Amino acid sequence: MTPHDRIAPARLGLFGPDGRRLPRIAERRAPTPRQHVGLDGWVAWSLVDRRGREVAAGEQHNLILNTFLDLIGTAANSGGAYTSTSDSQLGLNVTASHAAVGTGSTAPAVTDTALVAEIGRTSTKLSSTVTRPSAGVYEFVVEYEFDFAVGNGNLTEFAIANASSGGVIVRELFRDELGDPITITKTSDFKLRIKYTHTVTLTPTTLTAASLTIDGIGTLNGDVMWYGGASTDDAMDMFCFSRLARGAVATSQTSGRNVFGVLNNRDDSTYTASPVYVSTGGGTYADTISASTYTGGTYTRKVASATWSTARSQLSNLRHIGIGKTAPSAGQGIGFSFRADDGDRFTKDDLHLLTITDLVTVSWDRA
Repeated sequence: MTPHDRIAPARLGLFGPDGRRLPRIAERRAPTPRQHVGLDGWVAWSLVDRRGREVAAGEQHNLILNTFLDLIGTAANSGGAYTSTSDSQLGLNVTASHAAVGTGSTAPAVTDTALVAEIGRTSTKLSSTVTRPSAGVYEFVVEYEFDFAVGNGNLTEFAIANASSGGVIVRELFRDELGDPITITKTSDFKLRIKYTHTVTLTPTTLTAASLTIDGIGTLNGDVMWYGGASTDDAMDMFCFSRLARGAVATSQTSGRNVFGVLNNRDDSTYTASPVYVSTGGGTYADTISASTYTGGTYTRKVASATWSTARSQLSNLRHIGIGKTAPSAGQGIGFSFRADDGDRFTKDDLHLLTITDLVTVSWDRA
């Protein structure tokens, strides 16, 4: 195809619900889609004697380290669709496989990569659960246990790690209810239990003004939001974010491991009832989709471009342009979507490419 065969304002096959050709899409100042994720953590600890009695306990905040944030953008894509049984991944393909304790007293800093003086580490887990208490909010709770012979000493610091050595992603000092550092004396007469609650909050989960740029046309007006699906096992928003963050985009389902660009013309969509993408007119998936390179310390990544060819997705009255996945209990669904305004709906025909730049930028940081 020559450049003149691409979408151009005078020749574009864009039509409204009444069949009339739409005018050139009007500009407005809504930003391009930028979806954010906030991360937070909480720890509860307890000492338990040989008769199973709790003899000391406490609760406190913890510090998420830069190593954790960078892993979200770089961790290997190790599995298929998210389900509540894969909670050790913390929904982000960053494992919380171990807890560690030490005797260092240096105040924690986001640049830490290890405990100051580690003396014990465990992979023993008493329990692990995932809940979604509200739209876009996921709580991953993992309880670790240091047995009678593990980690004995005057403990002042703890960590959560993603490996049997190194890999520290969370570090903090043990503290009292006033936030002052304390020492926990663990001997062979006690077990130490550490329950780590990791909270992931995706925003926005309601329609929020945004705009897209269509190559050769200009600005398409609408709104964006995350869609979660009917249950925690769907977690379409969590799945799509974690894959987008590491640039795991594809031009097909790829056995559920990657996400892909999709088009949709349905109206029904709420956070728990994601629009189900359709496969018509040569298929729904974008023929090409690319993500920007991740730069350490930026905690952001962009889907820079997505293109549907003339043979793809011939849909009338098109509304959603999104990122999709295969959901365990809800079939094919959209985890992130740009929803075009009523007046900006259009028809994708078999005469034109559809190319979108800056489809979405995802960012993440401490809450």
